[in-house]
Amino acid sequence: MKKAALALIYLLGLVFLGATIVNAGLVGRGREALARGLLRDRSAVPLSRYQLVAVLPETEDSFFQGLAAGIKSEAPSIGAVVQVFKYPVSSPADAERTST
Repeated sequence: MKKAALALIYLLGLVFLGATIVNAGLVGRGREALARGLLRDRSAVPLSRYQLVAVLPETEDSFFQGLAAGIKSEAPSIGAVVQVFKYPVSSPADAERTST
């Protein structure tokens, strides 16, 4: 009985060791694939420290257009990226739910 239990412990230990080695290999290949593909050209991704979110009405009003343009033009100077969300003017209550 003790020999069977000891053999089972060794077997499960070897299976665990094999799974760990396979996992390490897969992680290594995943990192290599990311380095070749997605992370190769880092210049395309702007570095930023902050994220600004502006929720503005969807209107032709020059005030809101100028506000959005000013925010977008000055954001890089402080190291920020900008997301502008617009909501229909007819329902201001939708401003909290809209994410277009």
